[in-house]
Amino acid sequence: MIKNKRHSDAAIKLHKARKDYSCYYNNINILKSTIAEIKFDPVERYRLREYYGRLSDCRYMVNVLEKEIRLCKEEIYKAQNSYSNRKELK
Repeated sequence: MIKNKRHSDAAIKLHKARKDYSCYYNNINILKSTIAEIKFDPVERYRLREYYGRLSDCRYMVNVLEKEIRLCKEEIYKAQNSYSNRKELK
């Protein structure tokens, strides 16, 4: 149930952040398995540095999105409480 504009904006932002988080987290798992396979392939070893770079970028984005998700949850909680407080005063 959408309580107010502040709540709905935070809910939309939270949904987008969770979706992005799952994509980056899946990319991390794929890159880890790719790196594990490439380590034993002498032909593809030259691309190993590229995969490590992508892995560090994905890890950074996962950390950023975790913080954003936490902030969105706090914003939703604050919006719900402000709505409840205004409803009780009436």
